[in-house]
Amino acid sequence: MPEVVLVGSSIFWGSGVSDTDSPRVQLAHRLTDACVTLLGQPAYNFSNQRIELDRHLRTNTPQVVVWEIWANSPRRW
Repeated sequence: MPEVVLVGSSIFWGSGVSDTDSPRVQLAHRLTDACVTLLGQPAYNFSNQRIELDRHLRTNTPQVVVWEIWANSPRRW
């Protein structure tokens, strides 16, 4: 099954919305033939995100990576 990875912080985590309204769940409902994996948590900055993605890529080969870069990582990418 193809994998789509979401790398980010509170936006991809779905802070402020119900679980069913989170970006990962909404994308998974639309991409029924893919596995949607969330790598991120609220307050993650670019360094945290990169570490999570590096760990994931050691054992996985996603077909798509969507990376949310936000203002909590200014000029660090």
